[in-house]
Amino acid sequence: MKLLIDVYYCESCEEEFAVNKDREVVCCPHCESQDIEKSYTGSHSRI
Repeated sequence: MKLLIDVYYCESCEEEFAVNKDREVVCCPHCESQDIEKSYTGSHSRI
């Protein structure tokens, strides 16, 4: 089974993070900054 994920980049702490495509992102989970942008949508397999 493949799940779609959105990968975001935080301008403040320069970290990337991924969330399930159906989730709304309001801030970076690392530094809680709202200075984030969507990098790309990908997929991964769930085992």
